[in-house]
Amino acid sequence: MLHFIGHIFWLLLEPLNFFLSATCTLSIASIIFPNARGYKLTLLLVSLIGMCIWLTPFPKLPLRILEERFQFNKNYPSDLNGIICLGGIFHEGISATRLQPTFTNSPGRAIMSTILARQFPKAKLVFTGGSPKYLNTSEGALFTSIAEDLGIEHERIIIEPFSRNTYENAKFTKNLILPQPHQHWILVTSAHHMPRAIATFLAAGWHGIIPYPVDFRTTKRNKEDSMHWQKHASTESFLDFSLMLHEWIGLIVYRITGRSKILFPSHQDLITTP
Repeated sequence: MLHFIGHIFWLLLEPLNFFLSATCTLSIASIIFPNARGYKLTLLLVSLIGMCIWLTPFPKLPLRILEERFQFNKNYPSDLNGIICLGGIFHEGISATRLQPTFTNSPGRAIMSTILARQFPKAKLVFTGGSPKYLNTSEGALFTSIAEDLGIEHERIIIEPFSRNTYENAKFTKNLILPQPHQHWILVTSAHHMPRAIATFLAAGWHGIIPYPVDFRTTKRNKEDSMHWQKHASTESFLDFSLMLHEWIGLIVYRITGRSKILFPSHQDLITTP
C-alpha cells in the first residue's frame, strides 16, 4: 500500500510535472479571474522558483551532499562473497520493442557491477529489482543477458525479480541469499541513492556491506565549481532537483515508517551497526 501511495504522491509532486501543471493552472485562473491578484502573484512566485531551479546551481548542492556521503575505494577483501546491483536501470518497454537493452539514467549500476564481477571471479553477481513484465521482458532478464555477454558465467548470476523499491531490495535479497555476518558484499547503486540504500540494508539486518556508488551527477567539491552557474540551462536541472528531492524525502519517509533506523548514515555506521 505504501508503495502505491508513494507513486501517486511522487506523480503529483515530481518537480517538472508540478511546475508545468501549476503554471498552466495559474495562467488559466488569471485569465478567467483577471481581477484576482492572488493568482498572478502565485504564478510569479512559481515562475521565479522554476527559474531558480533551471538557471542556478541550487539543485546541485544538496545533490552533492548525498553523492559525497559514501566514497568508493578499491581495497576490497580477498574473500568477497558477492556484488549486489540494485535495479531500476532499464526501460523494459523500449528494450522489448527495440530488441536490445536500453538504460535509464543509471547505466553505471550494470556496468560497474559486471566489471567488479570480472575482477572477483569467485563472487556471486546479484541483481535485485522487479517490475511488471513488458512483452515478456524483465529487468532481471536484461541484466542477465548483458552480464553473460560480458563474460559472467550463468551459474554466478542470482536474480531477485520481485522487489519494487529499496526496502524490498534489501528484504527480499536477504531472504533469497541468506547472507552470513562474516561475509562481505559490495552494494552498487547510484551515488545519490546510496545513503538510503545503506540505511535500508542495515535496518534489514545486513552485515559486511561495502558501498560502491556510481552514476555521479555532480563534480567533486572544489573551489572552482562549488557555486558555478549552469552554462547551459536545460531540463537536466529539473532532473537533478527531482533526484535530490526524491532521495531526501525518501530518507525521511523511510526513517518515519521504520524502514530504516538511521536518517543519514555514514561509513561509521557500517562499522558500528550490530
